Parts: sequence; structure tokens; C-alpha cells
Amino acid sequence: MGEKSWKYVGIDESNHGRYPEIYAAVYSNFDSDIEDKEKPEYPKIRLTKKDKNFNVKMGKRDYRFLILDQHYKRFICSYKFMGIVVASLLDEEIFELPLRLFIDGHLNKLKEDGIRGIVGEQFGIRDEGIEIKSGKDLDRRLFLVNLADEAAYWLYKKPLEKLAKHRKKKTILTDLLIDNFSYTCS
Repeated sequence: MGEKSWKYVGIDESNHGRYPEIYAAVYSNFDSDIEDKEKPEYPKIRLTKKDKNFNVKMGKRDYRFLILDQHYKRFICSYKFMGIVVASLLDEEIFELPLRLFIDGHLNKLKEDGIRGIVGEQFGIRDEGIEIKSGKDLDRRLFLVNLADEAAYWLYKKPLEKLAKHRKKKTILTDLLIDNFSYTCS
């Protein structure tokens, strides 16, 4: 899949808590995409499913996405779940180190450690080789995460039958699901 090396990854989801959820990752090499606007500056633009401007706006960036239903969350501890999602979105892509992830929404230390642990183990990266920035309204403060938000929403509005065959669709890494399966989260 990935023949280009990427510096930054922005991640967001649509339809949080309702299913299906679509997680989108946008890959970029533009330093300007991660300039933090201290106050929300980028509007949440809601493109229609027929809007062709999304691909134009992406420019020399790329994206991938993951469709999840409620069955995936049932037996995976929440602090491990996002690590599985991130690893699945990164699978078969090439990234520069340190791996720089920008994720919309607040992630506590336990969830960040879950991402570092799962992604690090999956791709052979030490903890210090994974940088994570998360936060409320990151999709309105960083252009890269704003694009991920737009991608997730744009994809969410498309028919599931079309998305199932989409060339940029990733699948959940089932070996990670099995390795992290739990009846209880302790």
C-alpha cells in the first residue's frame, strides 16, 4: 500500500458512540498541518457524499479509514481499543520516526500508554519513538486533524456497500483483537 514515507498522522472518528463508527487517518508531510491554533480556528465543514472537493483539499496528503461496529468494543478494554484502531490504520504504511500521532479528543495516560504499547509492539517501535498529541477540539485547532474529521464524516455519509469495497479501507488487525481479548478489564 504505502510507498511514500509520512511524517504526521491525524486521527478522528465520526458517529462516536453510534454504529457504525468510522475512524479516519490522514497522513501528511506538511509541517504547517500540525501548527496548533491555541483557540479553535478550523470550522467543522460537512461535505456531502458527492462532494469532489475533498480529494482536492487533501492535495499531496493521503488517508485511510476503518469501519467498526459495536461488536469490536464488547471484549476489548477501552484503554487498549484505541491502540488497536491506530495500529490497524497504520498497517502497511511507511512512517518516519518518531511516529507523530495527532488524535482528536482527550486521551488519558492509560489510553496513550495503550496506544504506545500496541503500536510499538506491532511495528517494533520503542515508546520514545511514538509521540502522541491529543485534546479536546484538536480537530478545530490542527489542520491535519480537521482533515481527518472531514474524511470521517464524508465517508460516514457514503453507503456502507460502497465503503466495503473502497481501496482506502483498512480492516481491523484481528490478531491484535485476539491478543487483547478480555472478559474483564483490569
